[in-house]
Order: sequence, then structure tokens, then C-alpha cells
Amino acid sequence: MVDRGTATEVPYQSISATSEILFEASSVPAMGYRVYDLVPGSPAAVPSGMLTVTPTTLENDLYRLVVDAATGALTSVYDKARGKELIDGTTGYKFNELASSTKSQMDGGQAPVASHPASASTVVDWSGPIEASIKVTRTGTPHVETTYRLARNTDRVEIENVLDRNAMPYVPYATGSQAWTVTLPFDVHNFEIRSETTTRFLDPLHDGFVRDNVFDWHNVEHTLSFHDAVNGIDYAVDAVDAHSFQHFNTLAPPSWSHANALVLSRLEDRVDEYEFADNSIGPFTIEPGAPTTLRSTHEIRSTGPSFDPAASSKFGFEALEPIQARLLTHRPGNLPPASASFFTVDAPNVLLYTAKNADDGDGLILRLTELAGTATTAGIDSDTFTLSAPERVRQNETPGTPVPLGMSGNTVLVPLAAYETATVRVRAARSWAPLVLYADKDAVSGTVKLHWTGGVSPYTVSRALDPGFTSGVSTPYDEQPAASFDDPTLVDGNDAFYLVH
Repeated sequence: MVDRGTATEVPYQSISATSEILFEASSVPAMGYRVYDLVPGSPAAVPSGMLTVTPTTLENDLYRLVVDAATGALTSVYDKARGKELIDGTTGYKFNELASSTKSQMDGGQAPVASHPASASTVVDWSGPIEASIKVTRTGTPHVETTYRLARNTDRVEIENVLDRNAMPYVPYATGSQAWTVTLPFDVHNFEIRSETTTRFLDPLHDGFVRDNVFDWHNVEHTLSFHDAVNGIDYAVDAVDAHSFQHFNTLAPPSWSHANALVLSRLEDRVDEYEFADNSIGPFTIEPGAPTTLRSTHEIRSTGPSFDPAASSKFGFEALEPIQARLLTHRPGNLPPASASFFTVDAPNVLLYTAKNADDGDGLILRLTELAGTATTAGIDSDTFTLSAPERVRQNETPGTPVPLGMSGNTVLVPLAAYETATVRVRAARSWAPLVLYADKDAVSGTVKLHWTGGVSPYTVSRALDPGFTSGVSTPYDEQPAASFDDPTLVDGNDAFYLVH
């Protein structure tokens, strides 16, 4: 595998079960792409850094994990860069063990009750050059499986948990409901909290927002961040109702819990009986046919004793919105061949989180928000489009008087106040003329004569025996400046298909 932009080989890991490969795509442009080529030959690239795994230990350059073989919980998550153990061993809870609270326990603000497995076994799951993992299998518990993962040179611990709803106790009407979680006791105390919404991070302890009640849980878009005077944690989960600290609480307490960072992510609320309209009480199913296996992936990053909104937001997006890879047999069109950004923002404290067609069909809508509480002017640019006629519009795009925005070259200038979100309409045109291909033949010389207009130099001509470019593929004209090519392979009665890009 070769990075087309740098011409350097990229190490990868083969996944035999799915016939896929795993590799690290670095420096991918914002809202854009980077191209990697699979070429013939034996892989020779050796990844930098360390990555080791045994049935009970997992380590890269940044973290060292130790698994309790008897329970499958973690006994140590050690931050090697800061020389800090992340687990608080004094809470009475293991790290990543199952626990639950009934409705009456939540009403009383009681701590959840741990649920211990009858047995557990640990094995090395993956031991590749890019990623390594340990798989835990348990019996006698709804917490049937866990996979712990570390990737080489990656500042993130990943924990995938599997819960079996059928193994959870039946919840009668008198009990009401039972909430299930895994306990994550971090060694962080008397801490600050930042919970990410769709437009900014909230600071519930100090933001001064008027609230009728204190709801002692946190609904988070991507990242829940918390830190004390020594260190901090960025935390994200892909399938969760809400996060709490120390205990679940259904009633409004006087303040948010922030003494000890025992994180409880509410993964499942089980309710099995219902009072029907005729006053009868009996079993019911909330979502008939829904899977009974519940999967959740927990992402953890150790931080310093402060909050960096841009870094925390980046962590959450990378953890929960992974980059999608697409395998291309050929590359049609005129996009830059190695990498490009469709839209990029030059201000590090500004997040561009929406790019879509306008509801009324007039141009594109871009939404961006200032994260750090500092007024700024953000510049939006594009490697692939010529931008024009930018304007501020209402958040929901309803009719109103737009506010024109300035430009500097191809850059749209968007003034933003602290924590402000802006919705911008912009018109975007392709920055190249469409490529139009013409073909003729010279039967005497046996030549196919190609020429074309538009596109972007240099040009490449590919030839194949079928329109899907799967048979007899060759490249007779590679990265050349001229917009024409004579191919001396004409044989009447034979089909040839050409792609110019």
C-alpha cells in the first residue's frame, strides 16, 4: 500500500475473517479525502512505535492495560506519557464491571449494585502490526463479552462491551425499571465537567444558565470531558442514553455530582411489565423484533489538568465518526489525484460540522460553531470548488433577510462571536471545466485517435476490454500534459474502452 501523495509505503494489517485490511490514514484533509494505492509486491513497510499483547496485558507507546483474568475487568490503565494510573482502586468497583440500579434505588440516589460473573476467560484476539486486542468471554452474567483494543501510535483506549438482554433479570411492574451500566472509576476528583452538545461544550457547574431543575446526568453529542488539578479524561460512547457520575438519580438533586469520577453510562433500561388501559398488569415488548444483544464501544483518552475544546471535539468525532474507506477500481472525474479538502476552516477554535444542499436548492449550507469562547473570523476555503455569493441565513433556513459575507480570494470570511453558531449559504461551482472526450479512428494505420477538452492537466488515459474496467486494463498514456493521444491498437471488430482523467 502506497500513499499517493507522498509515494511512501504504508503498513497495514490483514483481517482474514472479512478479507479486509486495516491501516492508519494520517493527515486526511478536513471534509475531504486521501488516496492510497494497492500495488503488486511484498509489503516491506515496518510501523514505528510499539504494540504488544498477551491474554492479560495490552500496551502501546501511550498506554498499558492489565486485565483481571478472573473477571475480565481492568486492574490498570496506565498513562505512560504522564506516568499516571487512570483507575481509582478505592471505590469498591472494578473498572468495566457490570452494575445496575432499580427505580427505587435511583429515586434514593443509591450507588449501583455490581454484578459479578461466574467465570471469565481471556484470549489474544488480534496481534497485528496496526491494532492488538484482548477478548474476554464471561458466563453467569449479562455482560457476556468485552474486547479491549489499542492501536499503534494512537492516543485512545477502546473498550467494546456486549450485553445479553435475555440474561438480565425479569423486571416486574412493582420494581418499575432497572438501569444497566458498566462502572468506570477514574482517579479524578473534585473535577470540572464539559459535556458536548451539537453546538458547544456546556459547563454545568459554572455556565450560569437558568435551569428549573438540576438533572444529574449528561446527554452528550460526542465527548464527555472532565479534569481535576492533576489530570483529566475525554470519554465517548457510541450507544448510550446518558452519562452519570457516582450514581443514577431520577430526582433533582441540589447540584451535579463531581466529587469522584465514577462514570456510569446508562446502556440499557429494562422494563418488562405495563399497566394497560383496563387496569390489568402484564408483560409487554417495547420494540418487537429488536436484537437482544446490546453492543457499546467506549473510547477513552487521558488528558492534562485543563480543557481543550478543539482537541476534545476532534477526539469525539474521530472516535464515533470514523473515516469511511472506499475501494476504487478506477478514478473517474477531475478531482485532485492524491488528496483534497472539499471545505476547510482556517481557525483552530472553529468547527465546521455541516455541509449539505440548501433546503430550497439554492447553493450549499455550511454550519460552523466557535468552541473556545473567543471571538474570531473564520475563513472557509475549498480545494475543489470556486465559492461565491456567501451570506448568513437563519439557522433553520426559513425565509428572511440574509446578511452578505465578505471574501478574500476563494475564502469566505465568517465573523463569529464567542460560542456562536453560524449558518452560511454559499454558491459552489466546480473549479474545472468538465472533461469531454472525442474518439476517431485511422483504419489505415490501425490507430484510435483521442482528444478531449476540459479537465485538469496532467492527463492519464486508461484502456480496458469492458466498461467496468475489470479486464485487460492498461495505462498507455500516463500523467502527460497534452490533451490528445493516438493509440495504435485498433483492430476492427474488437471493443476497447477508454477512461481519461
